[in-house]
Amino acid sequence: MKKAAAVFLASSLAFGVSGQVFAEQIKEPAPVVQNVDAANVWKVIDHLKATVNLHHEKYTVVYDEKDGIVTVDIKKHKDHKVIEVTGKEANQRVIDFIKDLNLSMDLSKEEVINRLSDALGVKPSEVEKGNAKVEFTNQAKLSFSYKKGEKSNVADPYQIRKLKVHVKANNGTQYDVHMSGKNSMQDTFIKKTKDGMTILKGSHARDEFQRIKNELTPTKDTTWKEYVSKISDVLGVEVTDITKADVDLQFENHAKVDVKFHR
Repeated sequence: MKKAAAVFLASSLAFGVSGQVFAEQIKEPAPVVQNVDAANVWKVIDHLKATVNLHHEKYTVVYDEKDGIVTVDIKKHKDHKVIEVTGKEANQRVIDFIKDLNLSMDLSKEEVINRLSDALGVKPSEVEKGNAKVEFTNQAKLSFSYKKGEKSNVADPYQIRKLKVHVKANNGTQYDVHMSGKNSMQDTFIKKTKDGMTILKGSHARDEFQRIKNELTPTKDTTWKEYVSKISDVLGVEVTDITKADVDLQFENHAKVDVKFHR
């Protein structure tokens, strides 16, 4: 959930300056490549491309840093037209946002939505979907997408409806989990470690998933940092050991979150 929220923030700057779109270059000190640890795996961004869709318009955001040169480009697409306007204030707001993007690890979903609403000048319900691709200084890559839920009268909108997870770590550990709605016969749970392989199918896979389900289901107050720690504890894989993580989630309100992280 939390990574999906980042696309909102990344794209919110397109709306932050009403009607303004920009493409400028500003000289910035080249960022220092930091050691990889759980706190800064996703901190230093070299490139970001994001798209956010409302009902009648779309915004695209591109941020690129190379050799200390920062390039920012934002376009507004409406009525088959592309609006492109230069604005120094907007440019600086995007650069400041990218610098502070790591702070989103400490924000709850509700705080992210509130910030998005303030930046866009629109109600959070107006954002229908979004996606982003991010490249980091440590050569890690992250892509994710979000689609707004279609149901509002769900008792527990954070309840996981469908789940696909593929995780690989540099110590050889690998997880493949597939839970498909109400049909437990299609469920699979595969765990591979240095001690061997465990393969569960059908109801046995569903039982294992139910055992860890509470830890994998975020609440409205769960922060991204807390969620990553939970997953790390449940799967027994250190965050810094993960080299590949593909996650597709669908919640009870039909909201969708797809995340791909490669390092």
